[in-house]
Amino acid sequence: MKGKLVASHMSAPLFLERVRKLAKESKNIFVVGHARKRMLQRGFTDQDIKQALLKGRIDEGPFLNARHHWQATIYRMYAGQEIRVVTVLEGGIVVITVM
Repeated sequence: MKGKLVASHMSAPLFLERVRKLAKESKNIFVVGHARKRMLQRGFTDQDIKQALLKGRIDEGPFLNARHHWQATIYRMYAGQEIRVVTVLEGGIVVITVM
């Protein structure tokens, strides 16, 4: 992490603000292989993920992960179905897993 300053605290409202701003454009959402596999297993679509990012709330975090990026779990309930999206802010939104 040479030369890169990372804030020592990020509030949940600020994290959500950044996620929602980025999630408006699908090109800013990057789903890693593990998350894609979990999406298929659990019947979630890219649109489900995007809507959770745009309309969900923080369920856990935000906190600095081992790679010094802000991470949080975003939760959304819709049509009787729960979705949790573990996200990292790393340039865009990196989706780590989906539950």
